[in-house]
Amino acid sequence: MVIICLDEVHFTVDADRCKCWARKGTTPLVYTNGSKEAINVGGALTWHGKFHYQEMDR
Repeated sequence: MVIICLDEVHFTVDADRCKCWARKGTTPLVYTNGSKEAINVGGALTWHGKFHYQEMDR
């Protein structure tokens, strides 16, 4: 099997995105859900166009 591309990624559950507004000259406060859950995934693309992935330990 010939591997064309190999990469790893780290996903976290605490990924809430929202706009945050503050008065001019002050620092905006961004609230998160406080979760520490995460997953690491590794993936590879083969010469034949097949994508393989696997959950990885930290």
